[in-house]
Amino acid sequence: MPSARVVWIEHSAFLGTDSNRHTTLVSSQQGDAAYGIKPTELFLISLASCTAVTFVQVMQKKRQSITGLEIEVEGTQSPDPPWGFQKIRMLYRVSGVGLDPQAVARSIELAEHKYCSVAASLNDQVQLETRYELLPA
Repeated sequence: MPSARVVWIEHSAFLGTDSNRHTTLVSSQQGDAAYGIKPTELFLISLASCTAVTFVQVMQKKRQSITGLEIEVEGTQSPDPPWGFQKIRMLYRVSGVGLDPQAVARSIELAEHKYCSVAASLNDQVQLETRYELLPA
C-alpha cells in the first residue's frame, strides 16, 4: 500500500518521505526563498513520472527499442482558490531505433488512461492534452 509522511521543518518548508524512506524537500515559496519543490509542481512530476514508468514498460513489451525519454509537463490552474488544475499538457520526447509511431501513441494512451494511478486520480474536469515527438537515437 503506498504511503508517505510529511514533516514541517520551518516557514513553508516540509520534508516528504515515502515508504522506502526516499525524501524530497517541499516548499510553497518561490524564487530565491524556495526550499524545495512546490506541491503543485510535485504533482506534475508525479503524473509525468507515473506515465513515464508505465510507458517504458509497455514499449519494452512491444519490443520497441527506446534509447531516451523526456516528458515536459505544464499545467494551467484556476485563478481562484483552491487553484485546481484545469488543463495539463504533456509532451513526450521519445528517441529510439526504428520506433513505430503507432506503438508510441498506443503506449502513451495505455500509460495515461489505463495503468497510471496518478492519471486515474485526476478529476474528470481536468483536460489532459498529450503530444509526442520521435527523436533520433
